[in-house]
Amino acid sequence: MLFREAYDLRIWVDALRDLRLARGVAQEGEKGATDLGKQWMPSDDRCVERDDPISTTDLIVDGSSPNEATG
Repeated sequence: MLFREAYDLRIWVDALRDLRLARGVAQEGEKGATDLGKQWMPSDDRCVERDDPISTTDLIVDGSSPNEATG
């Protein structure tokens, strides 16, 4: 059984790569930008390419709008 099959609802939040990186830098600070750009995001890209999670998602959310829930 694939891990994703354990979920009743699969949601994909879609946002442009540059926006995801900017949000990560805002959260982690400039020091974290190197890790985000050189490690985390390439790893994420490989996972998306390999596992194609979008094809099995139940709902796609536009993540390009500002996050109003931060506080």
